[in-house]
Amino acid sequence: LACSDYEIIEMEMGSIPMTAYDFQEHHSKNMRYIGTAGGWAKPSTGYTFRSTAKKTPKLVDHIKSGKPLDSLSYKTKFWYYDMLFIDVLFKDNAKGYHVFETLFKKRTPQQVFKFLDEETNFAEDVGNMMGSPILPFIKALLGRIF
Repeated sequence: LACSDYEIIEMEMGSIPMTAYDFQEHHSKNMRYIGTAGGWAKPSTGYTFRSTAKKTPKLVDHIKSGKPLDSLSYKTKFWYYDMLFIDVLFKDNAKGYHVFETLFKKRTPQQVFKFLDEETNFAEDVGNMMGSPILPFIKALLGRIF
């Protein structure tokens, strides 16, 4: 917004519910958990609001179709990206700060948020990934494969 005159009046502190746990097993054909209980929080950031806004119309369409609620899956390539990021953090939690710091330093906020909002194509994904320390993610990927 080109605003140079501002004051930070409050800073958020707390724990982020970061998990790539597959909540699918808790749903039944007639019951579906939503929000954080349904695994709608973005695993890498804990942010749930945007994710919920995007998943709700898909859930409504699924309900209207008459299909069992446990047959709906929200897993995309981004779930796998988040899983690798959580693997990196599990090995060394302090890397999270560095990953996000370098990502925001090397990319525009628009690029980063488009990626975090899961609205990028594969070429944009690779560009964003190259904006963060790549070696820990390669190690996490190899750890998942082998």
